[in-house]
Amino acid sequence: MIPIDLAPKAISDIIEKDVEGDLVMIVEKISFDKADLHLHFSLIADSHDLKVSQKWEMQAINYQQYQISNEGVLDFFSFYSDHYLLAELNDVNTELYFSNKCGNVRELLSDLYLLRREQIIPLDKYIKLPFNNNSVEIATYDYGLFAKGPKSVLEDYYNILERYNMNPHFVGSYEPKIWSNGSWIESQKKYNLAITGRTFVIAEDFKFSRRYF
Repeated sequence: MIPIDLAPKAISDIIEKDVEGDLVMIVEKISFDKADLHLHFSLIADSHDLKVSQKWEMQAINYQQYQISNEGVLDFFSFYSDHYLLAELNDVNTELYFSNKCGNVRELLSDLYLLRREQIIPLDKYIKLPFNNNSVEIATYDYGLFAKGPKSVLEDYYNILERYNMNPHFVGSYEPKIWSNGSWIESQKKYNLAITGRTFVIAEDFKFSRRYF
């Protein structure tokens, strides 16, 4: 996952001057206008080397997903065109099956939750087999559909199932779809990601404007 440069030059220049890491971003509010999301934020630094107090707006054009955390003070966004959070919209989707019973459910669940800590994806977003509060039930399955979603994300689950000799295998391949005008259609565009901490926005493009009020 290599960041791409989508920040406006005015903000990039501030970040270059921030050698001590004093610059912080505070999300103030979000609003919506048809297919776009507007995120209002402040950039603040108050140190001997850097003093900044600016208000900005990021327009996420044709946004598809977003999550605003309650972390409060954040670093400025990093931008990606290739990231696991984009997989659902940009990558081929498939189904992950297994055909052998898990011999150690406790460790399997531990590995899944560890993966959850590393990624900003709820386990039940793609996993279809009941597991959340019923480890006994998962232990009774000899075969079945384990997960459905982007292959690049499901490969992490594949590796975990293989570790427990559950004979994982992929079935099928289909293009990603998005919800548009009341129906599911194949995604015809490539999307970008703006992310900082556990706050992120996925959209076709991002535009920035300075606010003076």
